[in-house]
Amino acid sequence: MNVMFAGRVPTEICRILYGSNLFGLTKKCGGIRPIAVGSVFRRLAAKLGCASIVESLRPYLQPHQLGFGTSGGAEAIHRATRLVLEENMRSLQTGL
Repeated sequence: MNVMFAGRVPTEICRILYGSNLFGLTKKCGGIRPIAVGSVFRRLAAKLGCASIVESLRPYLQPHQLGFGTSGGAEAIHRATRLVLEENMRSLQTGL
């Protein structure tokens, strides 16, 4: 991990370490959903790197960015967006 953080990964390894394999999963309603699966080492390095700076970045990112450093933040954004959309759809349907 320290080699990755220092930017000293040998060029020959970068393609393997930072690349990903692409898989096509079938959607329920038809079509294909492309899923990229990257290296576990790259993901681990990202997790460790973010863990070391999350507290110092939180004041700059919140309340506008809830997907980083906020437990359940992405889920909260999803729920709030869904509620707003549902309310707007009800308003449009009832003509209010």
